[in-house]
Amino acid sequence: MIENVSPCQLFYGTASCIHAGTESLSRLQRWYRLPVPPERLRKLYQAAENIYQEYVASQDFKGTQVVFSDIGTPTGKKGFNVYDFLKGELIKKGIPRDEIAFIHDAKNDKQKEELFADMRSGRKRILIGSTSMMGTGTNIQKRLCAAHHIDCPWKPSDIERAPVKAS
Repeated sequence: MIENVSPCQLFYGTASCIHAGTESLSRLQRWYRLPVPPERLRKLYQAAENIYQEYVASQDFKGTQVVFSDIGTPTGKKGFNVYDFLKGELIKKGIPRDEIAFIHDAKNDKQKEELFADMRSGRKRILIGSTSMMGTGTNIQKRLCAAHHIDCPWKPSDIERAPVKAS
């Protein structure tokens, strides 16, 4: 007899249940506009610190970084999103606002190419975006020194493909 195991864990596995549970809590907080407690943001604070440390370490050659986040994408609605939180923390640490970009701000192919050119030249040094928007055809590896994954993509190919562009 199996004790202390939910039907969700038996059917889907523990990792999927944890992910589903945290996603549901996150959605409920956004729906009811509840403040996000600081302990839920520990991973994001650590990610911001890691990004900042890479930024400082690669200052000599204007190293660039990509940050993949498939949850908490900016939607234009009020409330918490991962992208704005990370950008705010990086600005607080001293990274100039104009060196941080969101892939979602590039609305067409021309704007994307301009953004990628800025990354290759070092004018933009941090690009935050989702795996689907930055996973394929993102030619920014010239100065790339780090790739950060805020959450785990659903498809293994998304993880396998990303570092290839960084090499």
